[in-house]
Amino acid sequence: MSDFTVPSDLAGKEVVVLFSGGRDSTLVACLLALKGIKLHLLTGNCGLGVGTEIVETRFQELSRKFSDNIVIWQTLDIKGLLGAIAFRNIEDDFREYHKNLILLGEKMALHTEAVLYCLSLGIKYIADGTVKYQEHLAEQTPEAVTFFRKFSEEYGIQYLTPIIGASSEDQVKDSLFILGISTKSLESISLLSDSFSKPDEGVSALYLERKKPICTRYIAFRRGEISDFGRLARPDH
Repeated sequence: MSDFTVPSDLAGKEVVVLFSGGRDSTLVACLLALKGIKLHLLTGNCGLGVGTEIVETRFQELSRKFSDNIVIWQTLDIKGLLGAIAFRNIEDDFREYHKNLILLGEKMALHTEAVLYCLSLGIKYIADGTVKYQEHLAEQTPEAVTFFRKFSEEYGIQYLTPIIGASSEDQVKDSLFILGISTKSLESISLLSDSFSKPDEGVSALYLERKKPICTRYIAFRRGEISDFGRLARPDH
């Protein structure tokens, strides 16, 4: 597990984990729990998943092993925000980016809801299972990691990627095996799986920056800082 890094000063603190039930986010939860960190496991429901009930199986598995460390597992409804980000102007998006970036929009929606969750409870950390071996995915490109780190920092939250150094799926599976956790991926299957290709360099960053005003307005609206969310047109229109 030498490629995995968990800050040494987080023992006893609370961390939000973006938790899909898959191998990567499960390993993140395990590594944090082993450090004595209190976990808030947040799973996004965007309405595009099949077999969402399987995530509960993973939660129960973790609860049995780390009962003292899991504060809560909660499913967040991200359908509305995802719609604003990825579907409201989907025709324009395909014309501009030439790629299916809906799953990047889904990650953006979940991360935004997680920021809101942290702000409501005073939590200063968000962690997820981003890994090097999946950096071909739009939501796990280095530029996406940079965006989510900076976006979190704007709200006083640190974005952690403890297993980003993982170079293969087998490395993650071996670590789970050693910890006595199922090496199966217990996450829902997106209806959009296998319907996309790797975006060109810079595309993820451009998409995220263009959609960012939707997320910042959404956070302000939900926190009562503005009374009108405004039009859902593209931010640059």
